[in-house]
Amino acid sequence: MMRRRSTCRFPGRASRFTSASIGDGSPGVVVFAPMVGIEALHAEISAKGYGYMRPGLEDAAWGREMEVCDPSGNRIRFCERNS
Repeated sequence: MMRRRSTCRFPGRASRFTSASIGDGSPGVVVFAPMVGIEALHAEISAKGYGYMRPGLEDAAWGREMEVCDPSGNRIRFCERNS
């Protein structure tokens, strides 16, 4: 079986590994990534000018969220709690 694996790198922050291989989980999974500095990460991604990745910041009752998708359709939801 060939394994497909995607790496999402956020320099100075983290690397997340996601997979599209059978048996590794359901396609389209959502990964929650608690963090501090979500506005700076949003500005950094927006400044790159990617045509296919233009996430917005969403306000929730408990804090802020920003969601990105990897090439396999998995969603990574960065979350920062209100102070």
